[in-house]
Parts: sequence; structure tokens; C-alpha cells
Amino acid sequence: MNYQRERELVIVGGGPAGMAAAIAAREAGVGEVTVIDERAKLGGQIYKQLGSGWRVLQPEKLGKDYQRGRALIAAAGGSGAELLTNNVVWGIWDDRVALYEEGGQAGVIKAGAIILATGAYDRPVVFPGWTLPGVMTAGGAQSLIKTQKVIPGRRILMVGSGPLILAFSAQLHQYGANVVTVCEATGFPAATSSKLGCRSLSWSSSSSPGRDHGRSFPVSSCCTCR
Repeated sequence: MNYQRERELVIVGGGPAGMAAAIAAREAGVGEVTVIDERAKLGGQIYKQLGSGWRVLQPEKLGKDYQRGRALIAAAGGSGAELLTNNVVWGIWDDRVALYEEGGQAGVIKAGAIILATGAYDRPVVFPGWTLPGVMTAGGAQSLIKTQKVIPGRRILMVGSGPLILAFSAQLHQYGANVVTVCEATGFPAATSSKLGCRSLSWSSSSSPGRDHGRSFPVSSCCTCR
């Protein structure tokens, strides 16, 4: 280990939750706050930033989510918290957090308190053809969109369960992608009942400024992938 030091509060994860926790802690009077994130830039999956080499001249063109993310990152940077990017937390024992910096030093921070704000990631499901080119998780496709502004395919079939696939399909639709259909594994709540039912519907995402995406894309429930 190259160093060992102490901090009042260590936050693991530099996404929206981690940054908000750091800002709130500093506002509450916590003097020594450190945020640790493995990525080169703060933002997490929700506010994932563009890759290196990009320069944004008109932030409003990238939408409200990008602007919200930049505002939160700026607030975290101005809060007085220590922001350690490109650092991986590889172990926590009691009040000690072990980390190493990519291409740099490794050390241990003794923390008065620890907040885990590591977020979540996709759980891939094994099925025939799942390793073929063009088959990817929603999180992987979202990274292409957010960091490189690359639409992950010409014709997109979204299969899975949960709110992310519908929200991300709408986002892809706004970017001009051809979302062939969205297959939700579970049922949809009926309008007059709390029970889940199997049916199909049509989803229309709101248009982006300057683009005409008035068409909708189909959504089906109770789908299985074989």
C-alpha cells in the first residue's frame, strides 16, 4: 500500500445517489467527505458522460438529462468533497476502505462512516445466440448512446423486464432508432384491476426538438426468449 489516511465519510459510487449524498453531507457540516468512482467521470449510469475527446458546445442539444447531470456534477465539485475518479474499491473491512487508482497508487482510507451508492447493472440471461454480434444488454447499448452517441443497430428488438427497457426504448426512439418491438416478460396492470394481464399495446415517445418521430413502437407482454 502506498498510503493510509482517515476521512469522516467515504462514499463508494459517483452516480446521482453518491453525488447527492456528498452534497447533503457537506451542507450538513461533515468536513471530510470523499467520493470514489471507478469511471473517469462522475455521473454513473443515469448521467453517464461522453467519452474522452468530445467537446460539447451546445449542451441544450443533448437534452434535459445531460443538463441535469452536468448541474449535479458541478454541484458535487463545488461542494468541497474530495472526488476520486478512476479509483476502484476492491475491499472493505470494518471501517477501512481499500482502493487503487488506475495506473497509480493503492491505499487504505479509514472512514468514520461509509455509504455504498454503487448502483446496479444488468443481469444477462443465457439463451441460444446470446453471444452473437449485435446481442447486448440494455446497459451496454445505453453506454454506446451516452458516451459515443452511437445507435446500437438499425432494427432493435428489446427483450426483458422492468422499467428500463421501456424507458430506454423510448429514448432510442427519440434518437431515430427503429425499435421493432419491445417484449416485456411480465404482464401489464389492467386499467380496472391490480392484476397483471398479457396483452399488446402501442407506445409513442415524445419527439425530440427538430425531429419528427410521431410514429409509435409496439410493446408486448408475457414474452419469452427461446
